[in-house]
Amino acid sequence: MEQKQDADQRILKAALKEFSTYGLSGARMERIAKEANINKAMIFYYFSSKEKLYEVVIRKVFSSVYPKMVELISMNPTAEVFLERAVKIYSGIFSRNPDFVKMIMIELIQNPGNITSLMRDLFTENGLTPGPGHLKDLIGKWYRKGEISEGDPFQFMLNLVSLSLLSFLGKPFMEIIFQNPVSDENFEEKRIESVLNLLRRGMLT
Repeated sequence: MEQKQDADQRILKAALKEFSTYGLSGARMERIAKEANINKAMIFYYFSSKEKLYEVVIRKVFSSVYPKMVELISMNPTAEVFLERAVKIYSGIFSRNPDFVKMIMIELIQNPGNITSLMRDLFTENGLTPGPGHLKDLIGKWYRKGEISEGDPFQFMLNLVSLSLLSFLGKPFMEIIFQNPVSDENFEEKRIESVLNLLRRGMLT
């Protein structure tokens, strides 16, 4: 069992690197096998296909996000508490999984149907579907109570997720522009606070 888990982890790590470089369509199982130092036949034994391996990689990363979001939503939080915790959740996954961010961006450009379909399934499986206590209901409640200035749930979450994601996509560009590579180990914390300050000023009333 331990040997299989080790093989699984090596395969998933190699697959993430491959998918983040070439996307699903351009990824090759031979390269994944070589990177993972494992026989290609074993990859098919464990994951059955490249598409299944891709799905497992996506699920592995997002499995650390959805339960936290479900828990946060179920708390019926105030808008301010939600912003603070959601930004930390999203910023955390993006900062700790830079190859995953690249993988998602490639797929959204090349094959948006693949990733959006899979993410829709993950949302449903983890309880993030419309209904009582759903995020859309919370945002509507916050807006009616005057807690937030943006009442459109789509725009509300797009602002939050985009700022969290683009922080890490834009970092290399800013380092070039300002000729100042950022190696600060506290970058994630500083970025979270900066994003929160912006969201609080622009979205909370």
